[in-house]
Amino acid sequence: MRRPHRKAHRMIWPVLALAVLFGFAMTLVLRPPAEPAPPPTQEQRR
Repeated sequence: MRRPHRKAHRMIWPVLALAVLFGFAMTLVLRPPAEPAPPPTQEQRR
């Protein structure tokens, strides 16, 4: 592996890691809100 090739790898891996982290964060931010839980029935309150 030559020096320019090694330098390219050193630049690509951090960028790829940031892209994966950004994608994971966006899936958490942009997911639809959870549906509210139904109110408890008379049987469940006892």
